[in-house]
Amino acid sequence: MNALPAGMVAKYLGKTTSALANASKAAYKAADNIAGWVPKNKHLLDSTAKRARKFNSNSLNDVRSIVQEALRSPDTKFMPNPDGGFRVVTDLGRKIGSKGETSIRIAVGENGKIWTAFPVK
Repeated sequence: MNALPAGMVAKYLGKTTSALANASKAAYKAADNIAGWVPKNKHLLDSTAKRARKFNSNSLNDVRSIVQEALRSPDTKFMPNPDGGFRVVTDLGRKIGSKGETSIRIAVGENGKIWTAFPVK
């Protein structure tokens, strides 16, 4: 098999994209733009929603910090989201949910916009 010249390899690799690379890029974009995201009220601790999964804090800054950390984590798992975009699931190794959850699920669009985020078991 003949090897490609270095310039052609770089050109070829530069045009190669994968679903994982796209998801990672969108996750980092979402983390960079975390200040523009507001969690749904039902996911905050002081919510009266009975079945919603809630963060163990009602501080907007605390919740944003948790989501941003999860989006930038090297242990993040990316999965397709049934409604488009993708899901980011990260176990942060500490309690972040009101029911002892240590993981978080974040739905992110391919444009880097966070759709929702909440603690999961």
